[in-house]
Amino acid sequence: MLKNWNYFFSVLMLLMIAGCNNEKPATPVTGTVGTAHVKVVPGGGAGQAPLTVTAPPPSSPGNAAGSHGTVKVVTNGIAKKPAPLMAATASAKRAATVPTLTSISIVPANSGTALGMAQQLTASGLYSDGTTKNLTTVVDWKSINTSIASVSNATESHGLMQSVAVGSTTISTAFGAVSGSTQFTVTAATITTLFVTPGNAKTPLGVAKRFAATGIYSDGSIRNLTNTAIWKAEEGTVTTVSNASGSHGQATPLAIGSTKISATVGAVTVSTPFTVTEAKLASILVTPVNPIAYPGFAEQLTATGTYTDGSTKNITDTVSWKAAHPVFAVISNAPGSNGQVTPVAVGSTAISATLAGVTGSTTLAVTKITTAPKAPTGVAVNSSIIKGMGPLTISWPTVSGATSYNLYIYTPGGNRAARALFYVTSPYVQVFDLGTYYFVVTAVNSYGESGPSTAANSTVY
Repeated sequence: MLKNWNYFFSVLMLLMIAGCNNEKPATPVTGTVGTAHVKVVPGGGAGQAPLTVTAPPPSSPGNAAGSHGTVKVVTNGIAKKPAPLMAATASAKRAATVPTLTSISIVPANSGTALGMAQQLTASGLYSDGTTKNLTTVVDWKSINTSIASVSNATESHGLMQSVAVGSTTISTAFGAVSGSTQFTVTAATITTLFVTPGNAKTPLGVAKRFAATGIYSDGSIRNLTNTAIWKAEEGTVTTVSNASGSHGQATPLAIGSTKISATVGAVTVSTPFTVTEAKLASILVTPVNPIAYPGFAEQLTATGTYTDGSTKNITDTVSWKAAHPVFAVISNAPGSNGQVTPVAVGSTAISATLAGVTGSTTLAVTKITTAPKAPTGVAVNSSIIKGMGPLTISWPTVSGATSYNLYIYTPGGNRAARALFYVTSPYVQVFDLGTYYFVVTAVNSYGESGPSTAANSTVY
């Protein structure tokens, strides 16, 4: 209020200067009131324009720089000395009407943000003449509960809210006697970033791959979201991915190919490439397991590979064979005899088969022959044949320690062999007449003859 009276007093002083000559036509007078440039134009004679004073009105909150108001003092005729000071001041006060601030609104009203996030608020002032002004940088901001959220009065950040904890608080603004307020709510932290690991993963057919989801939240916390994310495989013919309890994020390959594995948490989704390659060798089985061999009698070993997709394959000819103690036995890697063991002396040695970094092994015992050999196993014969279409072929695997084999042929109802063939080798091939035949094989060495094998039968039509 004092500033307004000072302003009017300065204007009146210029009026006095402009009208200091009672009878002479006055000329315009200029001067400075505060920081404003003021021009006084005296009135003329009768019927002429009245004396006018042009200057910015007193400054007040919300008045734009450079706006002007006009104070008019009417004279009749040539310029005269202005009226007494108090009367002129009262007249100028009535003539200069200044808009006043009536209310303050906070925008956005009743807003909020997630924990860890900031929110900019704006203060808008409404004036008595209906105009509005942005008062964000001049009002005094205050949060009733700073343990929930704080608000800044600092330069360049007036009205900036910072969340502190989940809850609600009242935010107020004030300029002089006018104030405004609103509610501000801080909600639980929300996810801002999601990661899926491992990225660009590859796995052979038959080998499951487990993925993990990690989220970064608005409050800076990091959480394992593997069990809460929704998992999906873009191409379901290549792999499936589990959302079941205990196996969230586990991809099970179905076929060789490429796809993408995605994880979704709320409105955030992220994916990573995933490739299924051909099945890899998982293990090698060497058979027979822990065999017994005799000096002078070769023993054939077999390597069977099991792959990641569950398939198996005879890899005897592709593995690398090795005897740990060749003083007792040597094993061949030559084409046509891969895996064939030649016993050298009584003792034992480990025999290994290796392929693609995978190794299988067994232990071979070399001993002297002190008993008759074991009976042959796996005797086989073609199940039936039409006479004249070919011979019957009887075969059996080698028996360790056997120097020869005997073949016994039985007919239905016969308790004794119809024929006995001695010192035969496998496979044995012969043409037979019409009828059904049963074949039994025994193994022989210097200590005697083994028991009979399980019979194999065939019919000639």
